[in-house]
Amino acid sequence: MARKRKLNLKLKKGALRNYMLKNYGSKAFTSRGTIKEEYLKKAVKEGNAHTKKMALFALNARKWK
Repeated sequence: MARKRKLNLKLKKGALRNYMLKNYGSKAFTSRGTIKEEYLKKAVKEGNAHTKKMALFALNARKWK
């Protein structure tokens, strides 16, 4: 059986939310306050390495629910 590897992500709480608010404004959020999937995908394409990690983690975490 394969060992599960710990995710080595150094994420600060609210970092991705602040990035989205600064770069895309309120249009990147739904009425409930969650980040829209299309803007997460934009962040993966346009962001730096750390932003890409945060956005990919958020996209993958949606699948875990």
